[in-house]
Amino acid sequence: MNLEEQTRTFGKENPTYEGGSWGGHCGSAIFRFLQKYGIPPTISHETAQEMATDARPLNKNYSLAPAGSFHYWAYGQDGHVGLEVRGGGKLIFMASSNLTESLGKDIGFTTMENYKLGGLPYWGWSKTYGKNGKIKTEVNKPPEVIVQTKTEYEIERESAIIRMFKARIVLNPNVPLTKIDLCVILARFADALAKGTKI
Repeated sequence: MNLEEQTRTFGKENPTYEGGSWGGHCGSAIFRFLQKYGIPPTISHETAQEMATDARPLNKNYSLAPAGSFHYWAYGQDGHVGLEVRGGGKLIFMASSNLTESLGKDIGFTTMENYKLGGLPYWGWSKTYGKNGKIKTEVNKPPEVIVQTKTEYEIERESAIIRMFKARIVLNPNVPLTKIDLCVILARFADALAKGTKI
């Protein structure tokens, strides 16, 4: 699954926080997501603000945030965090009521343009959640195709061997030839010419 598929699956499998709303538990949502699909931080704090401190330096230009990075905002004493899904603030997974697409009770997706309407001061983004938490997605790469090219000599050699095989000068075109084979081939070639066999 790619990152968006993972976040959607997590939200649908965890529509509530211990039976209630995810509101106020943004850090727990990110931490639990990383436990299942990524690498959780080795040191986990109670608030997103403390995680943001560990994740410094933060880049305040959200348009540069790659998929898999983490956005941090000021919010009361706790701060707020969301996971960038598509890059550039185009789709952010978080626990919040300010969403453009809900996956459960106050958990789902928003965009940076939408979330800015809430007025929370933006601290910036980092590639880690806390000191070293990060996503780990499966990347589906097409299999590498290696095209082997042949030289003109190799093409000519194969063509000659096939022609000699058809004329019964060579018994097996797939077996490497030895010096003795070459002597036999020359003899058979001479016999074929004497008999007028077309090669």
